[in-house]
Amino acid sequence: MDEIYSCFRAIEEFERVFRAYSVPGIPFEKCFPWINSCFRDEDFRRSAFYLYQSIKELGWDHCDWQVQGYDDQFKPHVSVSEAESAAQNAFKCIEAIIGEPTKTKPHKLAVLLRSKGFDPDIRLGFRKKDTLFNKIVEFHEIRDRVAAHGKSKYKRRLSVSEVIEMQALARYMLLKERL
Repeated sequence: MDEIYSCFRAIEEFERVFRAYSVPGIPFEKCFPWINSCFRDEDFRRSAFYLYQSIKELGWDHCDWQVQGYDDQFKPHVSVSEAESAAQNAFKCIEAIIGEPTKTKPHKLAVLLRSKGFDPDIRLGFRKKDTLFNKIVEFHEIRDRVAAHGKSKYKRRLSVSEVIEMQALARYMLLKERL
């Protein structure tokens, strides 16, 4: 438990990150000891904390969007800075798991994913299904072009559904790495 409380102030915060994406078919309470043991790994703790910060900053999560039927037009009020910060932290979670994906040699991303036990061709997503490889490339571009800078020629408002999609991918990768 000490490992978990080094990142989260209360078990409710921990559950907010992991409950919706514990092991399918197994109640969260039964996954708890397994997830607790993962917290002994510093990389896992860092990744989990980035994901938690992202969820906390956005103020909305997968469950809220699910209630809306994964409608791409789900537009609760979220400030630009909160959405951008949440996107940054969701992507940092992904980077903490696989390392920084290269933009100049995208073919290396597939090799990197396979070396970490991920299938780059698995199709994932709520808004639109696409490969893990393509999702990471898309989210890397969103992070770099939209969320990472205060002003740029690519600046636009992030949708809450885009950020939740990034969080869901980060959560999937965080837990998949340990299964």
